[in-house]
Amino acid sequence: MADEIAFMHQKEGVNPKMLLSASILFICMLCVLFLMICSCQVAHAYSPDYIANAIYKTENSKSHPYGIMVHYKHTSPRTACLNTIKHRLAKWDGKGDFIVFLGKTYSPPAINPNWVRLVKHFLRNEIA
Repeated sequence: MADEIAFMHQKEGVNPKMLLSASILFICMLCVLFLMICSCQVAHAYSPDYIANAIYKTENSKSHPYGIMVHYKHTSPRTACLNTIKHRLAKWDGKGDFIVFLGKTYSPPAINPNWVRLVKHFLRNEIA
C-alpha cells in the first residue's frame, strides 16, 4: 500500500519529502499565528462596554457613577465613561496593558492605587 502511494506521488510529480516539509512548515506557521494571537493584551479583547461595566463596579458610587465627577447637561455618566475609553483606545499604541494605560488618566495611581487591580478583577468576573 505504501509503495502504491509513493508510486502515485512520483507519477504525479509530488515528492513525498517536499510534501512532509511543506506540512511541517504549515503547522509551524499555524503555531506562530496562534501564539501571536494569544500574546495580544487581554484588556484589548474586552469591549468598551465590558470595561465601562467594570469601571462602574470599581467606582461604586451613586453620586458619581463611573467615577465621573462632572455632571454633563447632555451626556450621561456612562456615555462619558465610554467616550473616555474610546478616546484612550485611539491614543493607545498597543504596547503594555490597556487598563494600566487607561488608569493613568482615568484614576491616577497616586489618587487610587487599587483602581487598575479592581477593574481587572471585575473584567475577569464579567466575562467568566
